[in-house]
Amino acid sequence: MLSREYMIMKLLQWNPHWRSDTVERWHYRQLYAVYRKEQARVMKGLNKPVVNRQLAFKS
Repeated sequence: MLSREYMIMKLLQWNPHWRSDTVERWHYRQLYAVYRKEQARVMKGLNKPVVNRQLAFKS
């Protein structure tokens, strides 16, 4: 699962490829879905620390 820091970074990042509203909205939806899943995991107490944090930044 992507780390929360990576998520926020992606949401705030200005990316020229996301210029089209539709694409940007799609990316935001994808990231928001990931965020919701992450929140659910935290609520359930299943949030395990990322062993190799660098892996989260590769994708």
